[in-house]
Amino acid sequence: MTRKATLGIVMLGLGLGLAACGSQEGQVINKFFLATKSTDNATLTGMTRVDFPEEEGEVTAWKVIEVGAERREPFKLQELAQNVEEAKKARDGKIAEFTAFRDQNIDDMVTIEDRLKKDASATFKGSLADVHATWQKLRDERRELESQLTEAENRLEEELTLARMSLLVASDPASLQSFAGDVLTKEVGVSVTLTNGKEKPYVFTLLRYALTTPNTNRIAQARWIITDIEPKEAAAASTGTS
Repeated sequence: MTRKATLGIVMLGLGLGLAACGSQEGQVINKFFLATKSTDNATLTGMTRVDFPEEEGEVTAWKVIEVGAERREPFKLQELAQNVEEAKKARDGKIAEFTAFRDQNIDDMVTIEDRLKKDASATFKGSLADVHATWQKLRDERRELESQLTEAENRLEEELTLARMSLLVASDPASLQSFAGDVLTKEVGVSVTLTNGKEKPYVFTLLRYALTTPNTNRIAQARWIITDIEPKEAAAASTGTS
């Protein structure tokens, strides 16, 4: 394809999106597709957590057809950070309990471990059976607490990532916990035209943080970012709407 033809396709897509360009949502969608077409990864990294589905092929045009109602949820970074601390405390407490149990039953534990090394399916009787059962119980409980800690840490890290993408003010994780406000989301319906000429409706989920800074109580500047892209029928099925 010639440079002139490529430029024409880009301008066509831009032109079809101009109807919604006056809105913040339309500007986000236009910026996303233009960055995708030009492989501007730096821009995409700063504005979206997802890519447009590769299996759909190249997008030649797009237009915003509807903007859903704005939804608000409380900013929960401090709560998520507290969940991590509580999960760590629970995990560490279980490790301490396991260590104390092992120290109190060290001879039996060594015997059990030696037998299991020789035969992983070995069984035990009497006091050894009791020690082995308690050991397994403590081990399983520790693993479950470690899994819960990992889940809590992942949720906190995801929230931090989204906040840093949306907020236009630099702030470390500890400082961000002192911000207050809401997390805004809305769904934007976009009609996408593919290279085969077929139009297909998609739903883009946008997110923005509406927070006030600590001490000054000023509104922190933030932008809409993209957190999800789904075909309209899949989005409707996941939300139970039509």
